[in-house]
Amino acid sequence: MPTSVLIVDDHRIFREGVRELLQQNEEFDVVAEAGDVEEAIRLAAQLQPDIVVLDLQLGETDGLTAITPIQMRSPLSRVLVLSMNDDEHVVSHALQLGARGFVLKKGSSDDLRLALKAVTVGGIYLSPEVSEALVRRMPATGSRKRPVLEGVESLSPRELEVLELVAAGNTSKDVANLLHLQVETVRTYRKTIMRKLGVKHVAGLVSVAMQSGILKKRQT
Repeated sequence: MPTSVLIVDDHRIFREGVRELLQQNEEFDVVAEAGDVEEAIRLAAQLQPDIVVLDLQLGETDGLTAITPIQMRSPLSRVLVLSMNDDEHVVSHALQLGARGFVLKKGSSDDLRLALKAVTVGGIYLSPEVSEALVRRMPATGSRKRPVLEGVESLSPRELEVLELVAAGNTSKDVANLLHLQVETVRTYRKTIMRKLGVKHVAGLVSVAMQSGILKKRQT
């Protein structure tokens, strides 16, 4: 069964372009299009799409405001941001709100396809430029670097495995299946890892995993 996709962008020509691109691939089925936040939330609740491709500039409205309502009304939908905005603070905020990917409009069509495929299977995808921006946001020298690296070094082999899998976009249930653990055990590991690394959300785990090279090693 193809992955159902809802396209949210305030420019009709752009929506049609994305639709045409996805229709070339039998893996995806564009079930609807929306031009504003209100319509996006309504259609997500009605259609329960697998993926919501969301622009962040929807007229005068910030598309970030749509992420939480969409996830509340369509819990299984994964939000993939497709935007011109490459500001690392915006990217980090989108990930904190629950977006599973961030793709730049200036990127290639292959970038979008890769993102959709990654998000479909529960992964996280960031355009290369976005990944670099997040890494640059983490101070490379001084007092911040050592605590982060020391935090990673303090993790047990099992905790490192969990960190790698979570940072790569796997849910606690996915990690439990992959490592043959109970879901509650994985959740306990996640809490311990976040405490040791001093982060409070998955976006923070991704940043630490990228800075330390863990995520890059896993993806190569």
